Amino acid sequence: MAHKKEQEELRIQGLIVPVAWDEEGNPLSIAVSTFDEEEYIVERDIKGQQLFGLLREQVEVRGKVHTGDGAKTIKVKKYVLIKKPELIGGFLREEGGNQARE
Repeated sequence: MAHKKEQEELRIQGLIVPVAWDEEGNPLSIAVSTFDEEEYIVERDIKGQQLFGLLREQVEVRGKVHTGDGAKTIKVKKYVLIKKPELIGGFLREEGGNQARE
């Protein structure tokens, strides 16, 4: 088994995507897929569990990253849902800003 190396706290942005499923197609594991094609498996603790409700949503996540066994895992400390602008009558409208979760 490879040794896990802890890195300093990082802030990443990306989409919450499922990476493992059960026999019925329910996600068992999720990751943050960043826009530079990196993937960070979300540790399934209390904070990580909250992100299961944000599948296919854009988020900013801050936490400790561990590398090992060829994968990067993030222990979520804080996350922010990044709201997409809404198009109304041909105009963009920001609704409510971003929502932080601690």
